Amino acid sequence: MRDYLARARTALDAFDAAARALSAAAGGGSTPPIIQKSRETATALLDATAALRVSLSLPENTAVDIADLQMRLEDQSRRIARHLKALGEAVAEATGASRTAAESLGPALRNLEEQAQRVAAAVFPSAIEGVREINKTLWQTRLIWKEYGEIMDRAVKGKLPGLTSKQLDALDTTAREVLGRFEAVNALMNDLVTVPLVGDGAEAAALVESARAELTAAVKRARSKAADVYKPFHGVLGRAEKLASEIGELFDGLRIPVFPPPDRLLTFADYIDHDAYHALAGVERFALMNIGARLQSITLAPGEGAGTLADPRFGIRIFEVFPDRVYFTAKVEFLRTVEALAARRIFEPAPAGLHRFHDGSFKQRQGRKGNLQVSYAAGTPQDAGDATRICVDADIDLYRGTVAHLFGEVLVNHLTGSKTDQFKVWDTLAGSAVIPIGGFDVIAV
Repeated sequence: MRDYLARARTALDAFDAAARALSAAAGGGSTPPIIQKSRETATALLDATAALRVSLSLPENTAVDIADLQMRLEDQSRRIARHLKALGEAVAEATGASRTAAESLGPALRNLEEQAQRVAAAVFPSAIEGVREINKTLWQTRLIWKEYGEIMDRAVKGKLPGLTSKQLDALDTTAREVLGRFEAVNALMNDLVTVPLVGDGAEAAALVESARAELTAAVKRARSKAADVYKPFHGVLGRAEKLASEIGELFDGLRIPVFPPPDRLLTFADYIDHDAYHALAGVERFALMNIGARLQSITLAPGEGAGTLADPRFGIRIFEVFPDRVYFTAKVEFLRTVEALAARRIFEPAPAGLHRFHDGSFKQRQGRKGNLQVSYAAGTPQDAGDATRICVDADIDLYRGTVAHLFGEVLVNHLTGSKTDQFKVWDTLAGSAVIPIGGFDVIAV
């Protein structure tokens, strides 16, 4: 929990700095309109992040946890997403002087988007499908327990005749066992939300299945002890039983990425610093797995050096991972190979739009969706004049548009806690028989 909160606050600090930098870059005046829109958006974003910070302080000051806060975090993050989406649309629709102004704001806009990606990954780091629905349903446990406490208070005060103190003790022991199983599921959901699962898929599935089975068994044991003398509590017990059943059904909708440890990433083990890999949120690792698999699925002809587009000879070094893209440096030979693939109509030139690296861009032509796009620029972050290497922004395209990635659908989904598009990418790649890297898998329980 402490690591989660620290990461979220660090991401918000950087995002606020980027919003202020955009406002400063926009300068004064009200024309062209995109200038005023940028300043207004920056102010609105700072207000929205202030509210989000208050919510993130609650786990340290109250009994709530991240699972409890899910809906509140989504609502406040939705404000951020709404403002970013409107700004992205304004940039996309800008013409004439507004278009020129938008291009001049390019560096500040790109920085704001990257920091927004960091906020999204920090606040909603989980790449698990279905966990949001379970977290929301678990909130009802608090209401049931509150009602149980009110009935128990009446019994202790003698307002429910016929119940002895010994019977109440036995009842309370049973009730707390049931509550403990709900809390165990809640703790598991918090772990799944904040910490990516690494290792063996079967072990991960067994862990989740055990939590579901123990919850079901605890409720059944409570029901078996519900003698007529405990009739005032039957309603509460019935609601607990129904809630356990609902959660059990929701477990059927869980899909959980299980990531390989860095030393099992095969060639990619040399492409990313292992400490940096460990620090990635689940949604960021998912993007790395999908983009890495797509890179290594693109086979090269003998005249292109054979192997794949992930071949070690390209000297790929990953230096940034986001929920929808990966930044890496590579030898210039990587670009020459992509150009050769374009000559064979496997790739085609594409608009670089407002990508950070925009000397040029190529998009794979394999299918309607799930295509790799690589945008590039000469040099490296350490040495812009390095003529031997290039910077690459690699992503898998799920939508169209020349500025699709500026505050686009992927970012909006992450900021609202919605289903990550990386599941769509995974399903597309699996349908194309693309082999995952390092034994990466997505399990269902």
